[in-house]
Amino acid sequence: MSIYNTSYELARLLAKGEEHQAYEAARAAIEKDEGAMWVLRDFRSRQIKLEMAAATGQKTSEEEIEKFRRLSESITMHRPVMEFLSSEMRFLRVIADVQKILLEGVRLWDYMETADNEAARDAARAPRRPETPAAPETRETHDATPKEETSDPK
Repeated sequence: MSIYNTSYELARLLAKGEEHQAYEAARAAIEKDEGAMWVLRDFRSRQIKLEMAAATGQKTSEEEIEKFRRLSESITMHRPVMEFLSSEMRFLRVIADVQKILLEGVRLWDYMETADNEAARDAARAPRRPETPAAPETRETHDATPKEETSDPK
């Protein structure tokens, strides 16, 4: 199976997940509410404008910042908008988690780790020795690497 076919399969699995289903339900609800859609679009437009200004080092007026703050506060009164933003955030978290797993799997950007980070990581991975020879090790470990599935021939 090609990497692209696998990617399409991952997309299908994500679409079937509960986070995406909740996102789609919230999206359908907000699309039926014209006022909520207007509030959402205004919020996103202002949010993007402020983020772009910050990213490019442009000054933002106090008036624009205050308008965005007031709009952000008013969103709490628009249940469909809050539900949409909340479900969107949960779904984007899943996507970010998948991206992190992929990047770690191919070791992209691991060269950016400092010696301190590597030492801390190695120390965390090292098995702990019991203080006395008779003391059993009680620390649970979690291995994040996937295991090969084996089938029992019985």
